[in-house]
This record gives sequence, C-alpha cells and structure tokens, in this order.
Amino acid sequence: MSKLKILKSSVFAFAMLCALVDAGPAKANPQTGYLINLGTPLAGIGQSLESHGIYISGYDTNELFNTVAGGLKHGAVAGGQADLSTTLDMDRLAGIPGGQVHITLDYQYGALATMPGSYTGATLIASGIQGPGVGDEGTIRLAELSWSQSFMNKRLEILAGRMQSTWFFNLQPLLLQFESTNVVLGSPTFVFDTNGAGYPEATWGGLVRFEPTSNSVLKVGLFEDNNSLAYPNTHDLPGVDWSLQNSNGVLVPVQFGVSPTLGGMPGTYQIGGYYDSSYYTAPFFSSMQRGRTGIYIHAQQKIWAPSSGSHRGLILFGQASWATSGVNAVQNAFAAGAVDNGPFAARPHDSVGILATFEQFGGAEERYLDTLIAQQGGHGNLRNHETAFEAEYTLALAPGMSFRPFVQYIINPDQVFSGNPNPDLRTATVVGANLFINFNSLLGLPQAPLTTFRP
Repeated sequence: MSKLKILKSSVFAFAMLCALVDAGPAKANPQTGYLINLGTPLAGIGQSLESHGIYISGYDTNELFNTVAGGLKHGAVAGGQADLSTTLDMDRLAGIPGGQVHITLDYQYGALATMPGSYTGATLIASGIQGPGVGDEGTIRLAELSWSQSFMNKRLEILAGRMQSTWFFNLQPLLLQFESTNVVLGSPTFVFDTNGAGYPEATWGGLVRFEPTSNSVLKVGLFEDNNSLAYPNTHDLPGVDWSLQNSNGVLVPVQFGVSPTLGGMPGTYQIGGYYDSSYYTAPFFSSMQRGRTGIYIHAQQKIWAPSSGSHRGLILFGQASWATSGVNAVQNAFAAGAVDNGPFAARPHDSVGILATFEQFGGAEERYLDTLIAQQGGHGNLRNHETAFEAEYTLALAPGMSFRPFVQYIINPDQVFSGNPNPDLRTATVVGANLFINFNSLLGLPQAPLTTFRP
C-alpha cells in the first residue's frame, strides 16, 4: 500500500472517530451518557433465577485487525470469542454458606489467533507477542468447572477444579481494553514462558486467597501443566479424558498485592512470581529442559478526577516481568501507559487509552530465528527486541456494549510464528476495531455475587 493510501486511510479513520465522539453528546441521553439504552428486558427472568441461586452471564467480543503497512502481508482478518457462564449459589441451593459452583463455556471463531496460516492475526502482523487475543478454533471449550468456598467473611477463599491460572494471577483488569496479547493476558514472561494452561484451556488446579488486611491480598496457586489441550480442535468437554496422564509438571504462582489510597485516589500494586516444573524443548538444545522461574510487578494509580469519588479520571499504569531461570522466549518485558475514563463530561462511560510495550527475547530464541534465516539463504539477523505502541478510544454505545477503534505501530516484529523470518522487516502498522457486548448489563440480567477471585 502506498504512503498516500495509508495517509488517506489514517485521515479517514481519524475523521470517523472524531465524528463519533462529537456526535455523542447530541445523540446520547444526558442522564445516562449512552447512545442507546435497551432497558432491562430480561430482568424478570434473571430475578426469578436469582431467587433460586442461579445466575447466567455471557459476553461476546469481535475484533477486526487490518495490517495497512509493514508486516508480512497486508490485509484484514476478523475473529471473535463468546462465553456463557453459570454461577450456582450453594447457600440458596443446598444450604452451604459461602459456596459457589462456576461453569464457563467458551467458543472462539474467526481467524485472529490461529496458528500460522495464510491470513491470521499473527501471520499478517508478523508478531506473536503483540498479536490479537481471540482465536478461531471453532471449538467449544470448558473454560472452568470449579467450586469456591469463602470463610471469615470472604477474607479467606479457596477455589479448586478445572480452570487456568491467567484469570487469577498476573492480570491487570484495566488493560483488558487494549488489544495486544502481551498485556491483555498479563506480563509476557508468565504467559509465553510457562506451560500452564491459558484461557480458555482448563486443567486441574486450585488456589488460596487470603486478605491479611482490608487493602492487601495474598494468593498462592497450584495448576497442572498440560500442553496437549492447547492444540487446535482439542475439545475439553465432559466425556473427554480428564486424567493426569498427559500432565507435564505443575505451575506454582504466588502473588501479593496492596490497594492503597494515595491523595484520595485509589491504586493497585502487585508483585508476583512463579515456578514451572514442566519439561520443555528449546532451540539449540538436544535434550529436554526442565524448570523455569520468573517474577513480575504491576502498578496502577489514579492521579486525577474531576470530583471526589468520581468514576471519571486519569489512571497511570505499568508492568514489568523478568525470566529468572530456564530457557525463555521472552527474557524480560515492560509496559506503561494511561487510561482516561470519561474524557468528556457528556460521555462519562467512554475511555481513551495509550500503551507502550517493550520485550527482549531470550538468546536461544534469537539464535534459532537467525539460523532459519541463514538456512533459507537470507542474510542479516533479527533484532532481539520488539517495541510497540497502541492508542484506542472506547465508545460506550449502551450499557454493556462498546465499540473501540484502535491503531498499533510495531517496531521489529518478533516473527516467532513465521517459518520464513525476514530480517528486513522492521515495522508493522495495524488499524482495527473491537465490538464488545456484556449481555447482563445490556439486557438487565443480574450479576452473580462472585467471590473476589475474579478480576
């Protein structure tokens, strides 16, 4: 695509975004700040179920990525992910105070996070770390089947069953509004350098959560390593073998966090680490390797609000992670940015965010990719690091429905999913959009009084 076409596309996208923002106050109900409001058509059904201790929830997210410059290929690719969850309040159903059963089914569709193919997110962008976070397996997975039990007025909670660690450790909920996998799923060393199951693959696991004080939390987990569930078209549903015969070790994460109020503004600060005992193969090693460790820190702090206690305001955030032992694809990674909730008084539910990330690759991964280049007759080496920038605007269409255009600029795409890495590839520019629907908020279904495990 020529520079002129890229410029025209960028100007058009920016103009459309400005039009949407400018149109918001005129069309929105001034009492709600939304463009539309469907009311609560399913509130009656939800309340009837709630009276029996049954809660239904669901969401659907659709993403469109378009590589307009750089990358391995130019073109657009789309995908989506839908979740349907049921929470059973065992106090109402069986007289067990503090007990809950959690069941979540996940369905992915489209082509965004497919393993290498002609038109997939990672292939078009040329970055597996920055690539989009939803996929196309066309597979219904059991993302969770667990029991949680709370004690001491929820100061102590225990969760066990079929699950994965990424919901409960190494996650900053604020960053879920961005598109880059490396921050949506958490610090990259934890995500890419362990064999623990990632959402929506579920394995056996459990964790304990304890609040030493009213604003501090300690969590310790134990999760089965089982890479076989990550393969495409592997159905993790009832009736499939849930034995431990394919287990390859355990993942043990630990995390401690505090939530202080500084200058009247809320903040969250976390430090965590992990030990993964699994065996794994690594480039340039003739034998199996075993064991990896790492640490991470997360921080976010609100620094400005138009009034005391207002949801609106500016939040700064950052994260860093380091692989401390073992052979790792990502040796260390850093991210920082800001989110402004309610950037306009007439649009209190909108938000705007900016993000910058940096990842340095492990030496073995770097040598492996450089050897591929040489074997295929190429010359030169890939950079041993990747930098990316992202900007997005989230437009609140209705309670529970948002539309988010975004743009990404990636320097030195990692090409980890490319069988033919190109040392001359230096950048990739991506524009796209996300449509998100939370059916509970959109249709008036009551939310379950979940344990405080959830982000």
